[in-house]
Amino acid sequence: EYGPVHDDSQSSQFRCNVTYQTDKIFNVIGGSVVSSSTQLEIAGMKGFTFSPGSNIITGDTVSFTCMSAGSSEPTFSFTTDGSTFDSSRFSYISGPNVTKLNEHLFQAVYVTQTKHANILTNGQEIFCKAD
Repeated sequence: EYGPVHDDSQSSQFRCNVTYQTDKIFNVIGGSVVSSSTQLEIAGMKGFTFSPGSNIITGDTVSFTCMSAGSSEPTFSFTTDGSTFDSSRFSYISGPNVTKLNEHLFQAVYVTQTKHANILTNGQEIFCKAD
């Protein structure tokens, strides 16, 4: 399979194939090298948990926290219903603010403020993406 890797590529096996040309100046004979296979594992978050006893009302600040493990700091993004946060329901405060927790663990916090009294309603999905 060629092309970009997507979420549905979970657990797929991948190899790197390097092909090189003959170069008489550097005394190199053309050929190719194929790496051993490696399995892709994509971690996903199923959702955020609403803290019991927390009643979010108009004007309250709501923080969403997402964590990612990897060798370098990813770019985090937070969305709702597949696009940016609904500006009729939330005001942007800050974020994502990224903190390196250890050598391979990063945490991002996205802060919003409610414009209307609400809780996460059925059908509203909030996503954190780490690229």
